[in-house]
Amino acid sequence: QVRIFSGNEALVTDIDMAFLRLNPADFSARVDTGALRPRSVAANDLRSATALFNDYVGRTLQVDLGDLSRERWSLLPSAGDFVAELRTRRFGTLTYTRSTSEAEDITLFDRKARHNISVYASAAKLAARGRFYSEDEQLDFDIEDYQIDAEFVPDRGTVTGNARIRLRIARDSVSSLTFRLADSLVVRGVYSQAFGRLLHLRVVGQNSFIVNLPVVLNHDTELTLNVVYGGRIAPQIFDREAIGVGQELHEPIFLPLEQRWLYSNRSYWYPQAAVTDYATAKMRLTIPAEFDVIGTGDPVIPAPTAAADAARGRKVAEFTAASPARYLGVIISRLVPVGSSRLAAGGKAVSLYVQSSPRQGGRVRDLTRTAASVFEFYGSIVGDAPYPSFTLAAIESDRPGGHSPPYFAILNQVVLGSTFVWRNDPVSFDDYPAFFLAHEVAHQWWGHAVGWKNYHEQWISEGFAQYFALLYAEKDRNPSVVANILRQMRQTALAASDQGPVYLGYRLGHIRADERVFRSVIYNKAAMVLHMLRRLLGDEAFFAGIRGFYTDWKFRKAGTDDFRQAMERAGGRDLNRFFETWIYGSAIPRVKFSSHVTGGEALVRFEQRGEPVDVPVTVTVTYRSGEPEEVVVPLADKVTERTIPLRGPVRSIAANADYAALVELVK
Repeated sequence: QVRIFSGNEALVTDIDMAFLRLNPADFSARVDTGALRPRSVAANDLRSATALFNDYVGRTLQVDLGDLSRERWSLLPSAGDFVAELRTRRFGTLTYTRSTSEAEDITLFDRKARHNISVYASAAKLAARGRFYSEDEQLDFDIEDYQIDAEFVPDRGTVTGNARIRLRIARDSVSSLTFRLADSLVVRGVYSQAFGRLLHLRVVGQNSFIVNLPVVLNHDTELTLNVVYGGRIAPQIFDREAIGVGQELHEPIFLPLEQRWLYSNRSYWYPQAAVTDYATAKMRLTIPAEFDVIGTGDPVIPAPTAAADAARGRKVAEFTAASPARYLGVIISRLVPVGSSRLAAGGKAVSLYVQSSPRQGGRVRDLTRTAASVFEFYGSIVGDAPYPSFTLAAIESDRPGGHSPPYFAILNQVVLGSTFVWRNDPVSFDDYPAFFLAHEVAHQWWGHAVGWKNYHEQWISEGFAQYFALLYAEKDRNPSVVANILRQMRQTALAASDQGPVYLGYRLGHIRADERVFRSVIYNKAAMVLHMLRRLLGDEAFFAGIRGFYTDWKFRKAGTDDFRQAMERAGGRDLNRFFETWIYGSAIPRVKFSSHVTGGEALVRFEQRGEPVDVPVTVTVTYRSGEPEEVVVPLADKVTERTIPLRGPVRSIAANADYAALVELVK
């Protein structure tokens, strides 16, 4: 990522100003006082230094004490931590931080573009925690249940809420709790039945606030807090999950789109832990009477107080999430019911509801049948369904795509007259429009029922959902459609592989703000890795491994190493090199292929030009009759040879004609 940002493997640049924040106890150890010599202060220097200080001191570690003080207050960096603001001519201001409490304690941040350039663990941190980590290890507490009462006025962009949070302390000697809440929202009070009103501090410029406890709490202590909050909040955009971000409309849509407001995992519309945290929930949501709402949980129909609020121009909807959810989502729009059904997914009964924007009702009547088919198919593979109900909302949009919180999914319905061009997007499969629906439904299993331990593991959500959509296409359509999807996945994955490995997560394409890189690698390449793993192990072992992995990690966060171990148990073989190549590495193998026909058999030969990797490659023998025969040849050594018995005269022999292997064939 440093190379992509600066053009070189190391970032070397002159700076004309450095603003450092460190703990006073670290000053003598970190600052070479022998190299710094005192001199007389010139008035111009003092003015410049004071102006710089005033400019930069408020950018980090600043807290808002609310009604206690209007002065500027800052937190001290913890011992061993520091922040360095470096002003450069070429790159603007870069922020280098060391934060020992983080799993990846070194960060280089570009203030102008507002994105991370490099994030990694120092040698000391890596030695202490090992290669793999879970973001949950950073938490002082585990949220077990939410009860949220919130009123939205979407056309004014406001929310007023009261969140009752039941939590359990996860370590000893906890004296404060840090929550996430949108920076634009005001915390009006934090209360505990045990301690009364609690002091809270707002971290300026960040989506977080700190609650100070009057006593030190130890591991397994239970605590219930009420957080009263409100203010203006912007709805979440469908950034990574809507296609073609960054492209431009050539002409405006003639018909205005139905209004919609999404509040989900990136809007921080309710107080939550610093990272996603599985919890049960009950939500009581009040909205203007002319709109409808879908939220995380089973819909309570009708809400007990709906009639009373309708008289005041409002309506109330209630949702109960008895099965744990990683986060809570809400979509507000005008909606009409399209259909519902009761289905069996993996032996579990699931209630399916389909709603749509009013103008889309006639176009989406088949969605109930298709969504039910997808849901039942996934349940048959995994052997279970994560939640007892699922609601699909078909919403007007100018582009395909969607978003899938727990218990429901939003599927964009492209309006007639849209001139948005999306054919060049990595995840646009024009000849199979059901792909988006299949992908969003799959997130109920991958991303929600099974979460991911940290941002490196995002492929367990997006890559798995993408591959399950491919599996549904394989079941639902003819082989040529699957081949076209694989060809596009392979092409985009190869083109973007030099931007970083699958394990880089959200940071793929981040520096150049190119979301297509992220989708090419995390969606398409990761799906192809699963496809190659399936062909390497065989269907029986692969799907047994998938079921075992899901069962072991349901309603928990998993990592790549956990998945590797599950597949090794199912397949009975070491897969370390496979995962090192395809998840942690970014190089694409270069392979020379040749074939020779002698009598009634063909000798095929593969030679790997670099270090040998594990990859299955299909050899397609086409006979003169036009009949094809496919043979999967697993490559593991520098040279692999295989003899194929022939059934008749041969027209051609080709390698990787099905586009199922991420290799480059060379002469």
